[in-house]
Amino acid sequence: MMDFQELKEQLIRYSKEIGVDKIGFTTADPFTELKARLYRQRELGYQSGFEEKDIEKRTEPSLLMDGVQSIVSIAMAYPKKMAERPANTKGHRRGAFARVSWGQDYHTILRDRMQKLGEFLVETVPGATFKSMVDTGGTV
Repeated sequence: MMDFQELKEQLIRYSKEIGVDKIGFTTADPFTELKARLYRQRELGYQSGFEEKDIEKRTEPSLLMDGVQSIVSIAMAYPKKMAERPANTKGHRRGAFARVSWGQDYHTILRDRMQKLGEFLVETVPGATFKSMVDTGGTV
């Protein structure tokens, strides 16, 4: 059986190969401190409406995946420069777009990287399972 630290190092190396900027690991223990804050945010009307409405699902990973042991999170930076920047012509207006809107939808990109990382995990640890979620998933 593979040592957890060795597996983490392999996942970190592979994540860099597939273009992931940051990767983090945590247990699948309930997010008890966060749960209280989320209920308070709801009371104050601070939720955006985009998040999962069921706070229990958001803070109890075991409700989303049977037998979950660990959570792996990834992050990728938005592009810094446009491939073909529009000309800045004096006297002509042009808009500015947020980097999040440049190129392909980040949900698609992150799902692709998570799928690759999950497949690598299953190849490395026979019997392992995974579930991918972007910000539209059930967890926080």
